[in-house]
Amino acid sequence: MRHSTAVPVNVFGTLQPSGCKFLRIDARLPIKDLFGLILDDSERQKPTFILSIYGAAKYFTMPERLKNEFIRGVIDAGTAASLDLASNDPNPKGF
Repeated sequence: MRHSTAVPVNVFGTLQPSGCKFLRIDARLPIKDLFGLILDDSERQKPTFILSIYGAAKYFTMPERLKNEFIRGVIDAGTAASLDLASNDPNPKGF
């Protein structure tokens, strides 16, 4: 017995004024399909930074001010010009 129904989700866009793109997808989407979509959108240029956020906010509460700071930090990280988030470089750029 199925307890859910698959429906198309087309939540995507560009945040203003930063120009940072976002995409909401089903977690079951094959990674090759997702990466192909990203490459197509970026004219075959590999992205320098991909941020993946999973839900679970219903399991904890966060004061409004902290929530806003967290969101602002995520947006700042995603729009940093030379972000090098995962690196063995002792002097990572962007921090």
